Amino acid sequence: LWEAEELRPLGPRLLQTRGEVRSLDFSPDGRTLAAATGDGLVTFWNVRSRSRLETLDAGVSGGAVVDVRFGHDGARLATASSRGVTFWDATSGALLGQMRKTGPAHGLSFSSDGQLLAFARGFKGGAEVRDTATDTSIEPVDGLPYTADWSVALSPDGRTLAVGGWGTAVRVVDVGTGKLVHELDLAGTGAYALEFSPDGRILAVSGFENVASLWDVATGAQIGPRLTAGSRRTLLDLSPDGRRLLVTTGNGEGAVWDIEPESWERRACVLANRTLTREEWEEFLPGRPYEPACTT
Repeated sequence: LWEAEELRPLGPRLLQTRGEVRSLDFSPDGRTLAAATGDGLVTFWNVRSRSRLETLDAGVSGGAVVDVRFGHDGARLATASSRGVTFWDATSGALLGQMRKTGPAHGLSFSSDGQLLAFARGFKGGAEVRDTATDTSIEPVDGLPYTADWSVALSPDGRTLAVGGWGTAVRVVDVGTGKLVHELDLAGTGAYALEFSPDGRILAVSGFENVASLWDVATGAQIGPRLTAGSRRTLLDLSPDGRRLLVTTGNGEGAVWDIEPESWERRACVLANRTLTREEWEEFLPGRPYEPACTT
């Protein structure tokens, strides 16, 4: 566990996971951490005391566990494996049930109200969005030829789905109709992890190489340059307020990026220590009304 502001470790490492950790997720109230290993064990930790609460064997449903996610109220937990999606009681660890006929599942993502759950279909390609109450499929996203999809992100309102994997692009899809909204060109890095900002306006993407990027969901345009840190494949996590992006890479390095546009303007003004003159404005921004930043 790390202190988020100063990026310093807090307390000893949590070593009693009994295997290589493949996925982590905090409960909505931030008090509990779930850690899933590839062989199917999920350990629960009290964040404040660093004590292990319990361990459940998610492998009993069959297949290696590749992802774990708390539901919106923290009462239940979902795990994804080569056998599909399984639900668990987050307090007792009791098995609640399994989604029907999903096939291999990867990259779980809940809507903010917990009513919808999305998962990628691995080598089969594409993704699915299911109603968690009725276990019915909303509108499946078919895979593309010669690609595999490992990651998904469902927008907080459940209306937009992002799907990616080994392909050269991330597809942004309307959940209700299944129609393609945008295809985001990743310049060959693939999509190892995806996440929407809390307001659903920005999509963060990290690749199988040491690259992360930000995209405007409405226009499909990339925001700013690609972000790099360390080497090998990259995971990401957006802060709850959507202002910072954490990226961690396979070689153990990482970085936190300030992604708030207003802060970029403030920082540019501090570095420049002045605003554009009218002459500079006309040279670089011809035809636009003179509205310089850094006026105070």
